[in-house]
Amino acid sequence: MKDINNLDWEFIREIKLSDINILAQSSSDMFKSVIDTGKTALQNAILINGGAAVAILALIGAISASGKPVGFLVVGATLFAIGALSGALGAGATCITQMLYGRAFEYERKQVVEIIVTENMVPITIHKGRKFGNYCTILAIVSVIVSYSCFLFGVIRSTQAFQ
Repeated sequence: MKDINNLDWEFIREIKLSDINILAQSSSDMFKSVIDTGKTALQNAILINGGAAVAILALIGAISASGKPVGFLVVGATLFAIGALSGALGAGATCITQMLYGRAFEYERKQVVEIIVTENMVPITIHKGRKFGNYCTILAIVSVIVSYSCFLFGVIRSTQAFQ
């Protein structure tokens, strides 16, 4: 009878380990999807702000060649440049976030597997990189918001220059 219970436990343990691996793969896929979406938002922010900055700089060059003052367009160009820089900062924060969360997830997954294998119920410690990863995530989100806001205000300011 004892051997049957031991076999049952081995079977249950293997099922639990399999469930953990499936959950890990699912979490990994979802995480990659979120990161890809964030990267797309950041790439678009950099692209629109960078393109607008180049266009305004070309316009400033053409206007200044005719001898007219161009100070009214400098604010718009500055906002577009800040928006592009903010997008680049967010892209860097996204890369750091991905690295930190990956390390934290693997660290915590190993603890869960160890608990299942050894049947030793101990509290799981959260990896310190998870907290810093959360801060980097917030930084990336704020960077996207700042970048798109700079584009919006840059467009508004630049169009006001022609009125």
